[in-house]
Amino acid sequence: MSTSLSFQDFFVPENNLYFIVSANEPAYKVAWAMNKFLKMSFQRVKDHELKIHHQVHYFELFEFEDEAEQIWKLIKTKSTKGAFIADKNISMFDYIIILQNPINGKKTIGEFIRKIRSIVMIRLIQELRFEMFSGKTIYNLPI
Repeated sequence: MSTSLSFQDFFVPENNLYFIVSANEPAYKVAWAMNKFLKMSFQRVKDHELKIHHQVHYFELFEFEDEAEQIWKLIKTKSTKGAFIADKNISMFDYIIILQNPINGKKTIGEFIRKIRSIVMIRLIQELRFEMFSGKTIYNLPI
């Protein structure tokens, strides 16, 4: 039995932005690059703990709060034991970035994607659109 919760049980999508990222680097290097090139201040925090099929899995998690008091999270999609945090369509990416309660959503999306694409180690970034997963039980992200 999995502890997966439906999106509706766990999130308020209209209050957060989600991005999926591919990068062939460990999480600490991705966090460092975002800190350096995007003037962010990600710091390692306690791993996101999730029980999947009666086994506890840990997912690397970095967080930072910007000057506008928006909270950013960078989480690895694969646990230290190899389990995926979400549906395979999402977990084929290496990381998920969450921005809680963005002040200016549309401006934030375009500006953030443009800036992160300039980081050499980032192979791909795109906004995660939840409409395509409507009704599926796939989400275990930290909020």
